[in-house]
Amino acid sequence: MRFVFSIAIVFASLIGCNAITNEQQGGDIRYGKLTVPENRSNPDSREIKIHYAVIKANKNLNRPPIVFIQGGPGGSSLSTVPFFANSPLHEKHDIILFDARGTGKSRAYCSDAGPKFLDVMAEDLSVEEEYQAVLDICEACKEELKENQVDLAGYNSKENAADLEALRIALGIDKWILFGGSYGTRLGLTY
Repeated sequence: MRFVFSIAIVFASLIGCNAITNEQQGGDIRYGKLTVPENRSNPDSREIKIHYAVIKANKNLNRPPIVFIQGGPGGSSLSTVPFFANSPLHEKHDIILFDARGTGKSRAYCSDAGPKFLDVMAEDLSVEEEYQAVLDICEACKEELKENQVDLAGYNSKENAADLEALRIALGIDKWILFGGSYGTRLGLTY
């Protein structure tokens, strides 16, 4: 079982010209997309979209916004919009949420793998059967990534941190407060 959990963590980590497009207003919440290169070290890299939300503060006190960096890795920050929209944190600060590349609305790949890993963990399998079940899930994901021509070199903490900086610049923010847990802490330190 420890093997499956370790593989699930590793697997989730695979799932890291700046322009903001298609912003939508929704009450005190603004949604948008930031266009970034998939792999900044490859000049021929395709572009991908990083989805984000800005929850406006209830009181305009000119305080720096708080950017929440989701953990996992692989968790969707945008799924927490309702939580932060009802949180006392946005009383005096704007809250910024973003789905890191390859997660949530930012083009999540192999999204069915998580539930499949949980199914394997729930079964009473031998070590060999568990290993094979996990391997099968990983192979299916590998095929999905290949079909989508994903450049895995662009999915890491360094690229995620560069996305975070590109978002800060695109939103015109001078200074912000980082708030993260688990992998979000690591990404915050990389940033």
